[in-house]
Amino acid sequence: MGDLRLVLRGMWFRRGLSLAVLVLASLVVGGAVTGPLFLRSAGESVLRDTLDQALPVGRIVSDLAPGKIDTKHPLLPAVERFNAAHLKGFPTLTRLLEPPVAALEVRAIAGSPGITGDSAPLVYRQGVCAHVHLVQGQCAQKPGSVMVSATSAGSQNWTVGAPLLIDGVRVTIAGIYAPLDPVGDYWAGRPYFAAFSGSGVAGSSGGSLDAVFAPLATVQAQPANIVVTGTVDRSLDLARIRLTDVPSLMTELPAYSAGGTVSAAAVADVLQQATEIKDKLLSPVVVVMAQLLLLCWLILFLVTANAAEARGPEVALAKLRGVPAARTVAFGLLDTLLLVALAVPIGVGLGYLGVTVLADLHLAPGTPVVVTSGAWLAAAGAGAGAAFAAVLAGSATLRRRVVEQWRRATRQAKARSWVIDAVVVLAAVAGLFALIRGGVIGSSGPNVLALVAPGLVVLACALLGSRALPGLCSAAYGPTRRRGQLGRFLAVRQLGRRPSTLRLALVLAVAFGLVAFGVDAWSVASSNAHDRAWTETGAAQVLTVNPAPGRKLVAIVDALDPSGRDATVVSEMSDFSGSGGPVQLLAVEPDRFAHVAFWRSDFG
Repeated sequence: MGDLRLVLRGMWFRRGLSLAVLVLASLVVGGAVTGPLFLRSAGESVLRDTLDQALPVGRIVSDLAPGKIDTKHPLLPAVERFNAAHLKGFPTLTRLLEPPVAALEVRAIAGSPGITGDSAPLVYRQGVCAHVHLVQGQCAQKPGSVMVSATSAGSQNWTVGAPLLIDGVRVTIAGIYAPLDPVGDYWAGRPYFAAFSGSGVAGSSGGSLDAVFAPLATVQAQPANIVVTGTVDRSLDLARIRLTDVPSLMTELPAYSAGGTVSAAAVADVLQQATEIKDKLLSPVVVVMAQLLLLCWLILFLVTANAAEARGPEVALAKLRGVPAARTVAFGLLDTLLLVALAVPIGVGLGYLGVTVLADLHLAPGTPVVVTSGAWLAAAGAGAGAAFAAVLAGSATLRRRVVEQWRRATRQAKARSWVIDAVVVLAAVAGLFALIRGGVIGSSGPNVLALVAPGLVVLACALLGSRALPGLCSAAYGPTRRRGQLGRFLAVRQLGRRPSTLRLALVLAVAFGLVAFGVDAWSVASSNAHDRAWTETGAAQVLTVNPAPGRKLVAIVDALDPSGRDATVVSEMSDFSGSGGPVQLLAVEPDRFAHVAFWRSDFG
């Protein structure tokens, strides 16, 4: 207890140096923990972004069953029972799915009495009233009533209260709707709003209308034995899904697909895409964090070496008084080891806070920061490395003879081996060559040498500079002997003869180099993120607009922006008429689009 009290008093006496050791050791642990924490958070963000940007079919699992109108044995309850039983063998999928949305659909011919109708899906969809805006009338809830879209009503001259024939069955238009979010998950990616014209004459055959929504009784009142399709759609809850759920989902989805689902395969493809993107983050993050960690270890070694030198006279005094070797070693190293042990929880906290701030600023909203077992192993490994660096730095002081302990300077700084310098310089040259010839990302993935090049160049220049510094100082020994040169006389000899001063110069060189590289890297990354975001979005801001019936969006935009330089109309739709799957069609105004859309000339 007396030795511990003495060590604590020594730490307080050298509190500035002790604080520096604590801060650096905490940064070492924090840097080690940041890698696993950021990898996990970045993977979670990639998973959320990939699922969020996918088409609804990539987030939906559906059970589907075709059948016929049969009032004695209705199809929809059977599909709902099958869906509930089907999910029992898939616990992860069941936990991550939102409540089901049941639907019953008939492909019918809809038209006013006396007029040839057009093809339109007659659909009952659970909860549809909450997902449409009623332009006129009310939501269809009574048997024999329906809702038609504003687009269909405008093209067919339909009005609220007017009669309508659907496959010969007379119904009444209760309301005219506009979908609140046509591409939302609620609609499960189904082509309810994919109307196209036939001959161009209202009421002529050959065209297709938007979905006609009706209560379940209206759909079941269609002619007997007509083909009907029952579905139960469930959407993945993006707020609850985690990376740890992906392996289980990838195992469960193929088995679920074998039981009759129609869209689980698309979900598996989206999850596979997210996994591939997440895996590509591993190499660059590990390499960058490893070189930063090694540089932090180097700086910690240099600082602890200075701390050990500061204890040199005390260690020499302990030897002169005959203190046993074990107690002398404990006295010389215990304070640094205590600081390293204290730095481990501090470093974990710093890493967690740093990644949390980074996730809030740059990752997907709501991305969780999870402290995994890998983060704790990294913290333990970094703490052990910091302790080893402290022991290695203090061992020279403990082995030094008493007479040497009390000497403030030597005639020549102790030479260090050229092996480390040569390895670092060669690796830096190879990294620069890889950067110049191939760039950071090649055809086969991240180029490791290119990723470590900046840190290696900084370290190589610092090592070579620290070797050249004693020679430069010795060249100034003679000129500084003149009268009036006392400050320069002492300064050049301190730099040329004291190892601790040389170590400080090395630390400063590395620190300034890393700061300069970090600022440049951040500037380049911000510029690239800006250009990529603008390219993917298309413009500074994108608004989804559903114009009122009878109003042309082009005319509205022309009135709001007569100059034609601030806004343009872009119309997008999916063509489901082909046999090769849906095709995205995009229509633009060339003159306005050229002024508004973002494009860099070097892209193509």
